[in-house]
Amino acid sequence: MKEETIQELIKEVLAGLKNKMIQPIREENKELASAIASLEEKIAYLEQKIEASPVAMLAALRDAINNVKGEDSDHERAS
Repeated sequence: MKEETIQELIKEVLAGLKNKMIQPIREENKELASAIASLEEKIAYLEQKIEASPVAMLAALRDAINNVKGEDSDHERAS
């Protein structure tokens, strides 16, 4: 009987430790995992934007050069 009481007391202590110490850590870990996943999505988005940026700049340069060429040929025709 005494050993059963000790085992029951140990179970209660362990359950209390789990509820008071381990469960809050688990919940915080879930929140951190969610925040990390969100940051990873944002990083992937930014990486795509950075990779696309040089292409957009080159396209803008090409368009500007073509516009200047078009203006030069218009001036030559007017002359």
